[in-house]
Amino acid sequence: MATYSEYDYSLDEASAKKAMVELNEDPDEKDDALESFREWVEEHQYITAPTDDNFLLRFLRCSKFSMLRAQKLLEAYCTVRTSPKHGVPKWFQRQDMDDPVIIELIDTAFFVPLPERDSEGRKIVVCTGNYDPRVVSMDDVMRAAYMCVDIMLMDEKNQVNGFIYLLDCSHWTLSHVAYWTPTNLKKFVRAWQDVYPMIFQGSNYWKLPTIMDRLFDVIRYFMSESNRKMVVSHGHDFDRLHKVLPKSALPEEYGGTAGTMKELCQKWKEEMYRNVKEFTKLECISFNEAAKPPAEFWNASSEDVDDNIEVPVAPQVAKR
Repeated sequence: MATYSEYDYSLDEASAKKAMVELNEDPDEKDDALESFREWVEEHQYITAPTDDNFLLRFLRCSKFSMLRAQKLLEAYCTVRTSPKHGVPKWFQRQDMDDPVIIELIDTAFFVPLPERDSEGRKIVVCTGNYDPRVVSMDDVMRAAYMCVDIMLMDEKNQVNGFIYLLDCSHWTLSHVAYWTPTNLKKFVRAWQDVYPMIFQGSNYWKLPTIMDRLFDVIRYFMSESNRKMVVSHGHDFDRLHKVLPKSALPEEYGGTAGTMKELCQKWKEEMYRNVKEFTKLECISFNEAAKPPAEFWNASSEDVDDNIEVPVAPQVAKR
């Protein structure tokens, strides 16, 4: 069994301070928290998950070191990955870097975490719709995206500082909208917002077309109020974008100086290949719903969402 003393702690001074101040991470009590969490996982037979320090720290940090909250978050995480009734297992199966569908999606640069962080240490992730939704299924898009997220979460700096997204909507068409039904949107938002141990720090929409307004109204409807406030649209304005995300970190396509999207995508692809063992580690995850019902705040069942519902319009995306 891995213990924290054997783990290569990789936080820099600024991130370690943020972990203490914002996430209640006490260096003197962290070992005990990890050991208690590990013992809880091993004692509860209805749940199977990795128990190495890096994996467990993701849940403790995202829960601000509340043990009960971390336990519920891990239960929900295992549920969404494995339960046909309450989760979306198709999004997490066959996590294989030899799968040509996955490689083709990654090569489109649909999801590219950038090497340089912003001034607050946050990981910047560029997401595009640069794939053909008439050819690629939503399940495969989600499968590839969560493979990227699983690799990003290995980095302790990402666990502590969180993620900020640049959503490039310039490639989006009505074909993209077609498979984002209310059911799929609810599952996506709940998995990303309520289940995965990642700290959301904001979304920045780029070139959001008017025809997509309705879709993003539905997305915002399923988001928490606090997360809605961190959604900003920059239109086509580079100056506004660069006030939030530094030019030095951004690809050339967004007025930055960090290289082209193709170059940065290749670097990210190489990082995924270097960490393929993470996918093998996550294969052990399971949750026995017969022994314990899924966590209350996670319910991705399609039975309670009508794909033809009229969703109330949420507050509009803020513009700067």
